Amino acid sequence: MNVRLNKTSTFTALRNPVYRKLWFAILLSGTCVAAQDTAATWTMNMLGSSTFLLSLISTVASLPFFLFTLPAGALADMVNRRKLLCFMNLWLAGAAVLLAILGSFQLLNPYVLLFCVFLIGVGFAFHAPAWSASVPDLVTDEELPSAAALGGLQLNVSGIIGPALGGVLLYFLGANWVFAVNALCFVVVILALLQWKGPRSGIRISGGKFPRIIFYRSPICSVFARDSSGADPEHPFCFFYLCYTGADTRHRAEGTSPSTL
Repeated sequence: MNVRLNKTSTFTALRNPVYRKLWFAILLSGTCVAAQDTAATWTMNMLGSSTFLLSLISTVASLPFFLFTLPAGALADMVNRRKLLCFMNLWLAGAAVLLAILGSFQLLNPYVLLFCVFLIGVGFAFHAPAWSASVPDLVTDEELPSAAALGGLQLNVSGIIGPALGGVLLYFLGANWVFAVNALCFVVVILALLQWKGPRSGIRISGGKFPRIIFYRSPICSVFARDSSGADPEHPFCFFYLCYTGADTRHRAEGTSPSTL
């Protein structure tokens, strides 16, 4: 019983060294991003902005997810995800450095601040789908439920610690240093990504006692797949479907993958 509980622990995926490094790096980065949100709001208030401009910080931070999530998901299917994640973290670091530099030279105004926050939002809009799609390539089938749980834990911990950390750093260092520290944390994520050799080739297939899931590439790329049982996706906008056949086990044993149409 102890062995079984140990295998299904929430923290099982942290035994994977590559995933563990990335998880802690993204946890650190997420905490600093939450701290930066506090610093950006405080900076906007110190600039003497109206309540409308203050409220726009949340709007421009979320708007890129509405505008770019769908093409970002397609892009994550078309390019090397590790390189995409590295590029987007470099983008995020650049936006945070821009905030720090402009703040240091007293060049920040409400509209420039909103523009920089929007750039950071764009970075996360492209980062999120690529990271979500990369998790199954980082962990084994047995570690995947744990990785999913740890992803939620990561967001909650960052959301709790980040704002408090931001307030402390604001008091002792100032907003510009909060922006700079956030940029440094993105570099830490890039260093962790460089230790990952990249996603495995082929379509990700999960097995085990749960319904077997075949993850299909984005429909925007017009790439659909068919397993050897002859089952097809029933709708062109379906990203995946549940397959209760033994097709995934057969493909794994034969070293093949479902053929693309």
